[in-house]
Amino acid sequence: MLLNSGGELLFCAHHMRKHDDSIRKIASDIQDETSKLTESKNDNADER
Repeated sequence: MLLNSGGELLFCAHHMRKHDDSIRKIASDIQDETSKLTESKNDNADER
C-alpha cells in the first residue's frame, strides 16, 4: 500500500482485513495480491 504521506507499507492479508477501515483512511493506493496465493506453479508458467 502507498500512504498518502508518500511511504509504503506491506501487510499480510489477515492484518489487512483486521485493520481495513483504518488503513483505507491513510492509504492512497492498495494493491491486493491475495489471489496469487492460490495460483499453481503451472498458472505462472507464462510469466517466466
